[in-house]
Amino acid sequence: MKDKLFAVGEVILNASTADETEVLLFGTKSQLTRFANSVIHQNVYEENVEITVRAIVDKRIGVVSVNLSALEEPSELAKLAKEVAERTPKVVDFEHLPSPAPVREVQSYFSSTIEVTPADKASVIEKLVKRATPLGITLSGVYETSEIHTVILNSNGISLYYPGTWAVFKVVSLSDTSQGYAVQCELDAAKLEPEKVGERSIEKCDKGKNPRDIEPGKYDIVVEPYGMAEILSWLAWLGLGALSVIEKRSFLCDRFGSQVASEVFTLYDDGYHPLTFPWPFDFEGVPKRKVVIIENGIAKDVVYDSYTAKKLNKENTGHAVTPEASRKIGPIPSNLVVEPGSSTVDELVASVSRGLYVTKFHYVNGMINPREAIFTGMTRGGVFYIEDGKIRYPVKNLRFTESMLTAFKHIEKVGNDLTRVGLESEIGAYAVPSMLIRGFNFTGKTEY
Repeated sequence: MKDKLFAVGEVILNASTADETEVLLFGTKSQLTRFANSVIHQNVYEENVEITVRAIVDKRIGVVSVNLSALEEPSELAKLAKEVAERTPKVVDFEHLPSPAPVREVQSYFSSTIEVTPADKASVIEKLVKRATPLGITLSGVYETSEIHTVILNSNGISLYYPGTWAVFKVVSLSDTSQGYAVQCELDAAKLEPEKVGERSIEKCDKGKNPRDIEPGKYDIVVEPYGMAEILSWLAWLGLGALSVIEKRSFLCDRFGSQVASEVFTLYDDGYHPLTFPWPFDFEGVPKRKVVIIENGIAKDVVYDSYTAKKLNKENTGHAVTPEASRKIGPIPSNLVVEPGSSTVDELVASVSRGLYVTKFHYVNGMINPREAIFTGMTRGGVFYIEDGKIRYPVKNLRFTESMLTAFKHIEKVGNDLTRVGLESEIGAYAVPSMLIRGFNFTGKTEY
């Protein structure tokens, strides 16, 4: 696919008469097996190439996108992007497209991932269904293996290629009264242990049967990496990029240099971290830099792309999103890492006198008050009552309404179980451990 993408991209770039031009080609090949009610109901193979052209004419920016299958003449895309630019208002703060810079090599492509067959996937699912059925548990989930190929070219000399592979196995186990959840994400499918993933989900569902009803209130919680990653993904979108600071909608506005989390909490973004989805450059072709966002609880910085870096007189950190999204949401961190602590999960639980063990959060909404990072959502995937440092029994799900600024200041301990958690809505992954948070605010209960 590499040669094909470069060939198409160079035709478009060479045909452009704009002041500056950028061509982004994003190719994917994906094989997905989906199952529900303990039955495989979908095997899908998809091959796709999306092309986005950004043309600059006198500080006017035109962006057009098309699927390769719908493209008859590549050179026409350059002409169209220029026409769009000529009809667009000037972006006064725009300087220019990036120039080439050295990019580190990363190993993100593994042939073992693309060699996994639908039959291999079906075999694993069949074994897990046989394990779950006698327990009165049905299984749903997805087993996906995919490869991506990214090419970025621009008229200033950038010419970059990045290949990567991705394997994910996610299992949701359901009984009449309980649910279990487990997932594993790997670049190299040879490291994937799908049967163990399924066993964890089934075991949590089995132990969660007939949950007890508890009242809402403030509870100390031990949260698995899945739950914390869901919260972090919302925080990243709402306030960890420079555009959110420029537009005064970030919860970090007026808080840089101040305590916004517990001293045990350090958060950074690192495009080369092996437990994320290593990606050496952004969608402008700028090398990614490690950015410390919160250090020992102190707000330090956010991430930048070329536009926001120029506007705020900062250095570009290589966090541009696609051209279509850049003007709307700005730069976003997609390789967040929480510095792990020294505590095992058992030690986190042992530190709780009365509280809850939470697998994950669900239906999270962070739009209630972004400046104060007030979120609402529900527990999901297995919730258990902790008493005197031991997990005692399952409880029904609860709804929370809480400021994450408050919650993060109440993080008392961070686990040593740093885990790769894939993002649901975009390409990328975070490296997140379990955490102990004191006095987390639950405001409602459910019937299940």
